[in-house]
Amino acid sequence: MTSPGCWCWLCNGLAAIATKPLGWFPLGILCGGTGLSVSLLTLWPNSTWIKLGADGIRMRVLFRDFHHRWCDINVFGLTTMHTAYSKDRLVTFWVGPKNTPHSLPSGFGKKPNHLVELLERYWQRYR
Repeated sequence: MTSPGCWCWLCNGLAAIATKPLGWFPLGILCGGTGLSVSLLTLWPNSTWIKLGADGIRMRVLFRDFHHRWCDINVFGLTTMHTAYSKDRLVTFWVGPKNTPHSLPSGFGKKPNHLVELLERYWQRYR
């Protein structure tokens, strides 16, 4: 945990940048470049996918692999996430004895309702 005084150098630095002409331009380039890089990595072949099988859900998101067995999953559902500009629906499933929620990062080409039905069919068949 950082103390409130540790953020003063950041606030002072941003204030100094903002007072100069075109001061926010480098910061905008940095943030925009980061967002563009993450978007391109998501579109990169074999960087993001989901596979359903008898052993569970296998998923890769930005080259990180995840695996959840059907017997560990408690329930599937839809979570609505409200932002200032939109309302998104995410497929969420709860895992383990502590009921830890996990949300899928996208619909993987399916509408959330259809994806939940598909996942529940696999879950009921293989658990």
